[in-house]
Amino acid sequence: MRPALLTFLGLFLWFTLAIVTAWYPPLLIVWQLFGVTLLLLALFDVWQVWRIPPPQVERQVPGSLPLGVWNEVVLRLHNLSARHCVVEIFDDYPIHSNLHGLPQLLILPAATGIETHYRLCPQQRGATQFAGVHLLLHSPWQFWKYYHYLPLKTAVRVYPNF
Repeated sequence: MRPALLTFLGLFLWFTLAIVTAWYPPLLIVWQLFGVTLLLLALFDVWQVWRIPPPQVERQVPGSLPLGVWNEVVLRLHNLSARHCVVEIFDDYPIHSNLHGLPQLLILPAATGIETHYRLCPQQRGATQFAGVHLLLHSPWQFWKYYHYLPLKTAVRVYPNF
């Protein structure tokens, strides 16, 4: 679980209100109420994101790739939730490769799937593999980002480009 930008913005406003309250003590109750409200909203949001199942991911990549040539990799994401979700995705690509198009920020419609693409250019020949997919699922109120790792091993071979 990682705090998102809105969490830091709320804390900044709360600390700013604390500084103002130090000079004008009648605002103490406002500062306390703002802090309690911020805490309750953040706790409710974390509870909501824990209940969201991570999207299912499928990877489509050729079993053999030519050395030094850009290839397209397709990731299919399926949202199992009844509400739309915002997700950041990063694929565990083979180490000795160049990459273009990741990470990506995607909005997944409720109970449906989408397809995304990125490009990969292998730089070393031989057997290699894709290890898995990293997901950061944004909470509904954007206070948190919930990390998921989905093991999705895909073996590929890299051959010279003739």
